[in-house]
Amino acid sequence: MKTFQIDLGPGGIEAFIAVQPAEIKCPRCGSTHAIVHDCYFRKVRDVNLEQSQTICLLVILYECKECKKTFAPKIDGIGPYARYTNRAKKLARDSVIRDNLSTRKAAERFKEDFKLKTSNSTIYEWSKESYDEKIFPFSFSGVLCIDEAHSKTNGKEDRVLIAADGVKGDAILFELKENAREESIEEALKKLKEMGIEPFLIVTDFHSAYHEAIENVFPNAIHQLCHFHFMQLINKHLWKAIKKFRDRLKKEDRKEINKHRFKILKNQENRDSEEEKIVGDLLKKHKGTILEKGLVLKERIQEIFKSNNKKEAVQKIKAVLKEKHPKSLRKIIKPIKYHWKELISYMDFENVPRTNNPAEIVKRKYRAFERARYGFKSKDGKQMLIKNFQLSILIQKTKKWLEGLPT
Repeated sequence: MKTFQIDLGPGGIEAFIAVQPAEIKCPRCGSTHAIVHDCYFRKVRDVNLEQSQTICLLVILYECKECKKTFAPKIDGIGPYARYTNRAKKLARDSVIRDNLSTRKAAERFKEDFKLKTSNSTIYEWSKESYDEKIFPFSFSGVLCIDEAHSKTNGKEDRVLIAADGVKGDAILFELKENAREESIEEALKKLKEMGIEPFLIVTDFHSAYHEAIENVFPNAIHQLCHFHFMQLINKHLWKAIKKFRDRLKKEDRKEINKHRFKILKNQENRDSEEEKIVGDLLKKHKGTILEKGLVLKERIQEIFKSNNKKEAVQKIKAVLKEKHPKSLRKIIKPIKYHWKELISYMDFENVPRTNNPAEIVKRKYRAFERARYGFKSKDGKQMLIKNFQLSILIQKTKKWLEGLPT
């Protein structure tokens, strides 16, 4: 390969390259007997920090004597018929996948930083190509956490199903059909099964569609309901009961309860000394009321999940269910009454999450990844983002994996 460079001043740089391979080999039959058939010039654009750079290639076409096929030798760093170098394409993919830039912002970055003019659609097409970095496979832990993220495509709301490894954090995303959500969830789980993912424990929130889909696709898997979503539900029903009680009080008392609403609903172990004093004073003032009974019931429910083993937890659940509770607090008991088995499934295993927090973490990352794009104009664009997002997670994990290797 012979190279010489011409500086065109403000117009940029042109590098002229004549490709002369050491060995000429036919890609069809493997024969090394070939003659020169033709030659032509091809211009390929490359990145440069100072000024625009164009590579002018003298490509020689050969004709195989055996099969009569014409071919051109491969050039390192430049694909066949390419108008940009592989280095430029990789930088574009890095901008979209690693740096979380939209295609428009990536095109602006190329123009300003690398003196290379590219269109949004060109970077979009490069991002759709497979990433040429080695990604190491990660084994599945057996715990699957499922959640959904809301997004917009062409101005209409839709959902993405997030299936995350409950221990290792790897994630796979699926687009859900808004008009057939339940069927889409089942289809996504079937795809996971086809990929060889067989969980022994699946953590979800309280949506009924998950329970049916899990029973149909993974009948042997244990279903664990998310503890965080459960406590959210408890606080929701508790505050409704307190509101009914509050509405019957004097104006000053109503204002006081409203003012300290979040301190009342806060878990006892998370309150500081000042907050504990305020809540304690409120309970003394409203002793024997729904406010006191509701908070006592909540603390008893929380004690269930502090049990040393499952047997102890079941005894505490039976004790709570056996007692008579005021009508306004019965909705708090309802989730325990009908779902107590799914709420304590995690107690049979060690180092297993009781929440779907791994999926929530991926959801927050996905939202940040999506926010740079202000939604999607087409489903094709959304699918490309989902693919790129999954690549970004795997690349990050690969880096951590490599950093942990001995040098």
